[in-house]
Amino acid sequence: KGELSVEEAVSILAKKYEAVPKDVASQASQTEIDKLVGKRAIELYSLKAYYLGQLGQLEGKVKKDYLGLPKEKRNLIEKKELVTKYMSTAMGLLNQCDAKVEKILSELKADIEKLNGDTSIINTIREAYKNEKNLKKAYYIKLLEE
Repeated sequence: KGELSVEEAVSILAKKYEAVPKDVASQASQTEIDKLVGKRAIELYSLKAYYLGQLGQLEGKVKKDYLGLPKEKRNLIEKKELVTKYMSTAMGLLNQCDAKVEKILSELKADIEKLNGDTSIINTIREAYKNEKNLKKAYYIKLLEE
């Protein structure tokens, strides 16, 4: 099972919806679906930028606190204590982002269903989001081990 970034999912989505419908009604419906998907993709990118910024700020606080420790306290134990100190904030951000992504995807799915469109792209986007989230978690775990 391959991993997709949000950008790759949107590219797949764009290719999927480029097919020319056979009749005018379905073409109009497809055009409307394309607009809906584009609008929601922008919302998802905005969320991504916002939450990555928030995580970056949090990472900066942890690093600042760590570097503010006396040299003899700069060790894995102290690093883990600092991470634990900020973990609830990070988890709160994660939960907020998850909820907002799910809301966007649920609304998009409902809108596509109203137009009798194919909703399989919803799972593709959801999987891409999960993959990116897992990569970010792995990044932070790696930082903790350094």
